[in-house]
Amino acid sequence: MAIQMQETQDRRIRMSFPYSVDDLAFVKNQLPGRQYDGNTRSWLVPATDKNIEIIRANAGRFGEVEAILRRVQQNRAAAIEASQSFVATEAFKLRPGFGGQMPSARLRPYQEAGVEFITGHAKHKAYIGDEMGLGKTITAQQFSIWP
Repeated sequence: MAIQMQETQDRRIRMSFPYSVDDLAFVKNQLPGRQYDGNTRSWLVPATDKNIEIIRANAGRFGEVEAILRRVQQNRAAAIEASQSFVATEAFKLRPGFGGQMPSARLRPYQEAGVEFITGHAKHKAYIGDEMGLGKTITAQQFSIWP
């Protein structure tokens, strides 16, 4: 009996088959990143290009290879397209002061003092231990481009 494949919601490939030493050895030795799911008694394989290529090269072991792999690749492409279109939206655009505009960013006085301390007294090495929300990231970014 052939190895049965299904696409999972988290874009992995679920493989199930009756116990076979050859099929088990194939999955364990040939497919990187695979995990055994004891609840469903099946293997979960990441839908990477390498794994898809390996599955295609061994198509004789599987039932319905091309239809499932085509669907997996279409879903991966749709997810990539969705993330790229989100990056192009206004919601993703960085706030003023980010994205190459750091020299003109306004630091609060305590942030300026922190940058000056790091560049001067701390010899460019420091641990910024401010409370959450006080701008540690901005301080570190400003330090990284400080003249």
